[in-house]
Parts: sequence; C-alpha cells; structure tokens
Amino acid sequence: GGLTFEAFISLMKQIQIFRFEEHITKEGEKAKEANFPPEEVAQLRSFFLSVVKKSSKRRGENPNLLPRLDSAFRAEVITVDDMFDLINRAEKHQDQMIAYFGKATGQRPVADFPEFLLIARHCMEGNLGNFKTRVTGLRKKSFSKASLNSQSSGFSGSSPLHAVNCR
Repeated sequence: GGLTFEAFISLMKQIQIFRFEEHITKEGEKAKEANFPPEEVAQLRSFFLSVVKKSSKRRGENPNLLPRLDSAFRAEVITVDDMFDLINRAEKHQDQMIAYFGKATGQRPVADFPEFLLIARHCMEGNLGNFKTRVTGLRKKSFSKASLNSQSSGFSGSSPLHAVNCR
C-alpha cells in the first residue's frame, strides 16, 4: 500500500495542527515563566517579528519571490547576532547575551518566539543595551512596572556558556 495524495495532504495538515498546538503550549509556558502578561506578550511578538523581518532582509531573503513550501513547518527564529544588533553590539554585554541566549535555547543557534520571551525578560531586568527602551518604543506603550521589575522569572543566566557558539 502506497500513500495517496489525499492521504498525504491529510497527514501534512495533521502535522501542521500538532506543531501549532505544540508551539502555543510552549509560548504559554515561557510567557508564564518570564512573567509577561498577555498584552506584553503581544507587544513583544510584534517586536520579535520586526526583528525577524529585518534579519531576513539583511540576509538577502525575499519571501515574496517564491512561495515557501516549508512555511507551515518553519518557525520564525532569530539568531544571537540579531540579539547583538538589538543591544547595539555592546562588547560589555555580549557574554551576558550569549549566556541568556544559550540558556533559553538549550544552546541552539536560533531562538523562536517563546524562547525570545525568556531572553527578553533578562535583557529587560538588566536593561542590557537599553533593551527596555527599544522594546517599549515599538508601540509607545509602557510595560507594567511589575513586569519590568519582576525578579520572579526563575531563569538565571548568570554564568556564560562558553561552549555556545551561536555566531
């Protein structure tokens, strides 16, 4: 027995639904861990997507040229270099960023949005590279003082991950 085209399409749809549900669960868990309320998650998502778009342009990608066949399975991600750009490539903060990035991603070279939430929490707590201003300036809204001053994320990036080579 072979797989019919209709069965293949059905299987692909099921996989897409499974991955979407998995991503939503992960996002909810990371938002809770980072102590961001829903409205701040929405603002951070807009910020994240603007970074993804800018990064894609910098790499010369043009999603409008050809339809992406893998778009249903490809998560939007950023790299540690994208995060360095967000903190103005400040040398004094690069070890901290590598540590935050590596801890949030399990030492992978890319971060999806849920992982970005954890990275953002630490960048905001230490105002790494004036990160708070960059994020909150996106929509001219202020993040809640409780969220910005929260120390309850339980996610510590205090030790550099020298084994991480995300660049």
